[in-house]
Amino acid sequence: MSKTYRIGQREFPATIVHLSPEQIEVQQDGESSVLNCDCSGRQLILEGERRRYRTLAVRQKDHIFVWFDGRTYDLHELEESAAGTGAGGSQNEIRSPMPGTIIKLTVKSGQSVEADQIVAVLEAMKMEHNLRAPRAGKISKVDIAVGQTVSSDALLISLEADE
Repeated sequence: MSKTYRIGQREFPATIVHLSPEQIEVQQDGESSVLNCDCSGRQLILEGERRRYRTLAVRQKDHIFVWFDGRTYDLHELEESAAGTGAGGSQNEIRSPMPGTIIKLTVKSGQSVEADQIVAVLEAMKMEHNLRAPRAGKISKVDIAVGQTVSSDALLISLEADE
């Protein structure tokens, strides 16, 4: 999934590829790093080629606060680039950002939703990920059920097309 982040005044695009529930690849500026992930409680241990990182991370809407090496960083998620939107575009679709299991579903077909409303919760890498509506609208189709295992980029929920 390719996104643009801002830390302070610096913006940078990055692509995160979920290789498995325990391994991710981060691509930025033509370079790639594979990290092994181990979650124990709220602590995340990332082990790279040369170093092991212990971090704490908390997401609040489009901000990810990361405690790392004695400092706190605010990663502001700015946008999702076309590489992560899927063929139908992200405004009418809610797709799985990674492989995992649906543990909560809060909407059904025909229901109206607000922009940024939580529509489902995905459990992946021993963490819960809130899946949100990309815009206000009406749910046209729900392709998932609680307990279902989904793959990365699987279509989960569709919104009615804008008129």
